[in-house]
Amino acid sequence: MADRDGRVGRAEFVTGTLNVTGAPSSYVREGLLPAVEAVFDVVDGDGSGHLDMAEYRTVFGPKLYPADLNRAFHEPDSDGADE
Repeated sequence: MADRDGRVGRAEFVTGTLNVTGAPSSYVREGLLPAVEAVFDVVDGDGSGHLDMAEYRTVFGPKLYPADLNRAFHEPDSDGADE
């Protein structure tokens, strides 16, 4: 996707999340997109415009095994550097 900087930016989060829905584009654009953007804004606790692993874990951690969480975090981040 974007920059692989070790953080998941808002656009990376939104695109990565919506790519797995398989929903019609009008549904995504009008329904899911605003919801996913709102989730990102709430989870981005420090207002940096990026999610670090701790912030990402607050949303997805309880639902995923640690290895799956790690993989899911790094998929939308295209540079893979840990910061």
